[in-house]
Amino acid sequence: MNKRVLWSVGIIAGLALAVTMAVPSAHAVTATASLSNVSLSKTGAGATGVTVEAIIVVNSTMPVDSDLLFNFQGNVPHEAGFDFSSAAISITGATGNLGDNNTDHLNYRLSTSLSAGEKTVIITGVKNATQAGLFTFKLQYGEPGMGPGDEHEEIVASSPIIVGDIAVMGQIKMPDGTPVSQEDWVNVNVRDENFTTNIGSSAGVGGWYAIPVQSNDEWNPGTITAGNTYSLEVWPGNASGVVAPDPV
Repeated sequence: MNKRVLWSVGIIAGLALAVTMAVPSAHAVTATASLSNVSLSKTGAGATGVTVEAIIVVNSTMPVDSDLLFNFQGNVPHEAGFDFSSAAISITGATGNLGDNNTDHLNYRLSTSLSAGEKTVIITGVKNATQAGLFTFKLQYGEPGMGPGDEHEEIVASSPIIVGDIAVMGQIKMPDGTPVSQEDWVNVNVRDENFTTNIGSSAGVGGWYAIPVQSNDEWNPGTITAGNTYSLEVWPGNASGVVAPDPV
């Protein structure tokens, strides 16, 4: 079993304050494009008819038959994530066709080339994740002729989006101050003394984690109640020398 690091933290009446806090931007630039300014028309967990808007800066022209796959990656169970099955999309200066939308992503194939420059991406008819958490907007870009098994370019948005009510949010860092990687499989959980409440979160993009106020997950149930005292545990996974979280 991995060694764990344990802190005792008091959750006070202002526990939901983290919902309104800004998360530091880590603007990601790739060879083809970058994503930024991601917003949701509704931020409540489980909200329907949500519009996702983002800016994509195309650095080099995307040719006809390029595949653009949009999704949100979060720190909640897969089945509790965003639902794109009824979604539609528009991109400034682009025409294309929707593929077979999966519940967790939207697939769009360009029927004309998409020139370089700043474009607005609008996706409508999305259903928010049913579990509160932190979610990062992503685009997987596939050049014409690439198959499902080929490695697509992953374009990651800037700061994560907060969905639902968050009790505790923070960042896990290595001793040199750099955030842990998702590949390190670092996990965080908040629990009471008898494990009646035991809510977990993985450290996602940028080492950020978020513990929801309430979780109905089978393996991480419970509610964080203002005024009670809980233990915050960090499971380092493959990361060595993890330092204390920095709650927001």
